[in-house]
Amino acid sequence: MAVDRDKILQSAQKLVDKKKYDKAIVEYRKIVREDPSDIRTLLKIGDLHRKLDQHEQAIETYEQVGNYYYREGFNVKAIAVYKQIRGIIKRHAPHLEGRYGHIVPRLAEIYTQLGLTSDALAAYDEVATRLRQDGRERDALDIFKKVVELDPQNPIAHLRVADSRARLGDMDKAVERFGEAAEIMVRLGRVDDALKVLERLLEYRQDPTWAKRTAQLYLDRGSPNDGMAALTKLQVSFKADPKDLTTLRMLAKAFDTINQPKKSVEVLKEAARVARDAGDQAEVSSLLDELVQRAPEDTLVGKLEQWRRSQASPGYDDVEVEVIEDAEIEVEESIEEVFELDEEDIVEAGAGESAAGSDLFAQPEGDSAVRRLVSEAERQRGAGHLQHAIQILRDGLRNLGGSHQIRHKLSDLLLEAGDQHGSITEKLILAQEMANEGNIEDAV
Repeated sequence: MAVDRDKILQSAQKLVDKKKYDKAIVEYRKIVREDPSDIRTLLKIGDLHRKLDQHEQAIETYEQVGNYYYREGFNVKAIAVYKQIRGIIKRHAPHLEGRYGHIVPRLAEIYTQLGLTSDALAAYDEVATRLRQDGRERDALDIFKKVVELDPQNPIAHLRVADSRARLGDMDKAVERFGEAAEIMVRLGRVDDALKVLERLLEYRQDPTWAKRTAQLYLDRGSPNDGMAALTKLQVSFKADPKDLTTLRMLAKAFDTINQPKKSVEVLKEAARVARDAGDQAEVSSLLDELVQRAPEDTLVGKLEQWRRSQASPGYDDVEVEVIEDAEIEVEESIEEVFELDEEDIVEAGAGESAAGSDLFAQPEGDSAVRRLVSEAERQRGAGHLQHAIQILRDGLRNLGGSHQIRHKLSDLLLEAGDQHGSITEKLILAQEMANEGNIEDAV
């Protein structure tokens, strides 16, 4: 039998006026049972549950309304109702967060459909945070990827994907995404932030390509200590490919920046030899033009100049051009000597702070934690587990920040393990960090 809607509404309103909300709800329910699509009445029921502090029942009722609006395409109205549900949960019923975890993703979806990008990003961020708190990192990654699709020029979105990839152990894609975030920052003119991101990338993986890119940014920025920072990164690139002319030219510039012109010349000589061996006469000529200006009396420069003339004029006075042996240029074989720092390297250090010294991601160092970690590494070394000891120290640097004590110990163990390049890299980083702190004497 059909209900008398008007009569029930009048009765319910009288009960509301008398603040008999529970009885009014019973009356309104009669109408909804007859017509489940009566959204206005459902809203009244939800409001009365709220007045009675019956938050769970209010949420259930409001969700019915929100879902109806969503299905029918009334997106703006759906947003209003879903936001109301989210507000009730936050303020009064946080224990229901899990049950209604689908509300915020639904909001993000609607925001996206309406082109409300900033609101969608905020909603997705809330979803990802909750997923992480629940230990659902892979699900959080899916959300972060949606954010990148929504706002591809936002470097923070790429950083979150990178961090999530790293947490999941997918280092190839993590490094790729860190690099993309850094390049976006460079395009936005945020070079300092880009360097911080690249420093973190290199903590995860000593990638020679990204090491060279980082060095280039340091050299282009030209702040105090940036030459030292560039040199540290270029050591990685040089080790990967000692004959890369771009790396060699950058090395020369880095040595000039830290007031080491003699070493810069040695690197330029090696670059000229590499270019000659590769048959790149234009590059040889360019390098020799600089070398003749900087080291006109150098024997090797003279021989290379003879070679250049012979190439330009094959009958050049029948000059017998001596073959330049690799042994005459010992940059590659004596790289440890080239990378050793003289006292004047750090003359300008301490005047400013490089990006590496103020890493966005650095964590506070605890002296006791550092001591325990170094002690454990030494214990592993004593037990014959040298590589495990090295890994302990690397993990410590990543988790505790740039501890001088940890880095010094790591350098020693790398040298003991036969990794001279790695040992020198750590010493260079240590010198840079000390210089950043104004500790010039110890850095030298």
